[in-house]
Amino acid sequence: MKLNNKAIKIVSFIVKLAIVICALWFLYTEILKNEDIDKIRSYYVLLSSNQFTSLGLLLSLLLMPINWFLETKKWQYLVSKIEHVSTTNAIKAILSGITISAIMPNRTGEFLGRIAYVNNADRIKAALITIIGSLSQLTVTIFFGGLALITLLLQNRFEIDPIMQYSLCIILFCIITITPIFYFNSSLIFTLTKNIKVLNRLTKYAHVFKTYSFNELKNTLYFSFGRYFTFTTQFIILLHIFNVDISITNAIMAISAAFFVIATIPTPALIEIGIREATSLLFIGLFSANQIGIISATFTLWLVNIAIPSLLGVGFIFQAKFVKSNR
Repeated sequence: MKLNNKAIKIVSFIVKLAIVICALWFLYTEILKNEDIDKIRSYYVLLSSNQFTSLGLLLSLLLMPINWFLETKKWQYLVSKIEHVSTTNAIKAILSGITISAIMPNRTGEFLGRIAYVNNADRIKAALITIIGSLSQLTVTIFFGGLALITLLLQNRFEIDPIMQYSLCIILFCIITITPIFYFNSSLIFTLTKNIKVLNRLTKYAHVFKTYSFNELKNTLYFSFGRYFTFTTQFIILLHIFNVDISITNAIMAISAAFFVIATIPTPALIEIGIREATSLLFIGLFSANQIGIISATFTLWLVNIAIPSLLGVGFIFQAKFVKSNR
């Protein structure tokens, strides 16, 4: 039984209100209830008199809109296959997705935020297109992170058995080889749905994977690399302003390894910042003993790239169309 338009509006408002309340509660607990927040706050105060600290924080903050604008243009580029989405609506979609992702694991809420701003095209296809964009970002993260982990292993940075060490190197090499191959052959998903009987009903949706050429997928990777370069640069800046004594080369390796782990391990939203801090300590801690500096840099990066955009996205949640009205 179909709901009438009035009922749909009521349900939609309740869903939006629930998302906003949960997102704000999550951000509140992550920021103000963080067990390290007092140490971080004290460290901020300690370094606040340093002009370089203020400039570094400002630069990191200015790089945030570049990061998410690149993601906006990437999604807009991909979704243009099925519908033209204006830059303004694409920005709203991205920010709404970040807000929803605040309460969902591994940024999976991005799908809901984005398809809510697709008006005429099929939303299942729009969601699958979003997967292509996510896969492109994952491909870049796995490539650089995998190389970083192999380098760290070959440098004997971890105290593990040599057989295990070389086995992990082989596994990582296979992963960084297979991932881009799969990305550039994602049309195989369409082939699978077409040839496997139980998946036949998905074929008309999975056809979108077949519509992107090699060059289009390559262009999408450029957007993803631009984002990767941007937030890696942010992290390096933050490490240095928080007095983490590490060379740029080692910082790139450690950060890439940390991003690899964060991107590939399923992370419940409620412990995401804790996982980010622990992972950063694991890898960056190989080169520096300044734990509070590493934690402060990791927390600030999350604050700039996730918390602030999530708060900005709250205003667009109520503009999103999660439920289509009957026509």
